[in-house]
Amino acid sequence: MTGLYLIGSAHKNRASKKKLEKIYEILKPEVLLSEVSEEEISLFNESLLPLLLKLPKDMPKEKIMEYVNSLRESYFGFEYSFNQAYARDHGIRNNCVDKFDLANAVGIKEGIEDLIRIINSGFDISEYLKKRKQKDKSQGELKKEFEAYTRLNGTEDLDKKLREPDNARQLERDICMEKKVRKLYDKTKTVVGVFGAVHTLDSPSGLTLYSKLRDLNPRVFLLTYRINYKNLSNN
Repeated sequence: MTGLYLIGSAHKNRASKKKLEKIYEILKPEVLLSEVSEEEISLFNESLLPLLLKLPKDMPKEKIMEYVNSLRESYFGFEYSFNQAYARDHGIRNNCVDKFDLANAVGIKEGIEDLIRIINSGFDISEYLKKRKQKDKSQGELKKEFEAYTRLNGTEDLDKKLREPDNARQLERDICMEKKVRKLYDKTKTVVGVFGAVHTLDSPSGLTLYSKLRDLNPRVFLLTYRINYKNLSNN
């Protein structure tokens, strides 16, 4: 099962986790790729550590960690933590291939500062978590957004949508990720990357990550749809 596999995901759709577990069970990845940047992971951890060391003894640490995990997943998706755990359990490396994003970095700093304010004010963290989840897009909204893109898969209309000003950062990131994926690609190994589903769509003009890597013959599986695991097993 050697080769390159691109798994398209909706980052906050934790229902996809079981599908990802099944895919990894079949493919047995030897090289993992995650749609995050090393710099943003370092920023998150470095901002968080001093705070955790200063927590009062009577602070409900399980709620703090629930918030921290929620914050981590908000920025990096459930897939990063999933890949980290898989890499640790199987003695391989989880490679961060995304481009450093200043907007994400600002969001990370603000999220940690929010946590500091919550702790200092004695605010009920449970209430804060509830409000935070209410702000997240519902699974239905995420599916609707994704389906709007997939209906355009392989068409000029997809390219038009990707060239809209709001998507400029995504196009820059795909250029960066292509370079990093190529460096890590090894045709003798099973290379598996999990990316936001839009990155795995087919752009006629070569704007998406998948279309930039087309010469490597990547196989794409979308977690948002039913997966034929037999196709994976017979690969």
